[in-house]
Amino acid sequence: MTLFVISHKWVVQIHVNPTIHQLQEVFLKAVHEQTNAYHCPGADCVLVVWYLFRPELILLSTTVNEEVPGVDPSQTSSLSTSLVELSVGSFHGVAHETKGVATIYRLPDGTKILRFTDFETSIGPDVHMYLVAADDADDNETVEKAGILHLAALKGNIGNQNYDLPGDIDLTMYRSVTIWCRRFGANFATAPLSPVSDHHNSLSIGSSLELKTLFQDASLLI
Repeated sequence: MTLFVISHKWVVQIHVNPTIHQLQEVFLKAVHEQTNAYHCPGADCVLVVWYLFRPELILLSTTVNEEVPGVDPSQTSSLSTSLVELSVGSFHGVAHETKGVATIYRLPDGTKILRFTDFETSIGPDVHMYLVAADDADDNETVEKAGILHLAALKGNIGNQNYDLPGDIDLTMYRSVTIWCRRFGANFATAPLSPVSDHHNSLSIGSSLELKTLFQDASLLI
């Protein structure tokens, strides 16, 4: 099989938040160009271009609906003290429209998690999450120049999901979370995280909209 690298202009065209039709045009043009330039069989070129662009991901969403680990929604008396909200922020789109809330919690056992609620972003290849040592990131350059902490690959582009955090993480340093496409070096979206004051950080049943979201599928009236 002939191997090659897609020229930079294809990456640029993918970078600018294209429509599905534009992606199809770029994909077909890339196959044609590489077939002619490298004299490789059409099937080989299609396979390599598919690997780089993963066009089928444009049509396939992945929905996640995770509950908060270590918390029993039936134990209403302990809910107000079981989760401690440390920082929170809302996503804003950069390369792609994105919505949802990112919250860092301390669980009853002392571990920390990053949780996305009502989350939705675009589909893409090799999408990961970074905590970023910046107040916010409205472009790619801020993420690339700031200190980052890689957390994990994104579990799904839709839905509530949890990610473990290092126990010694410095939340005064990492002040935002970015959805990052490694394949094309693109900042999909970022949520600036603001610390929650001590007298508001324990979730209470009567006042927390976030708690309603966490247990929306449980048989618990709030």
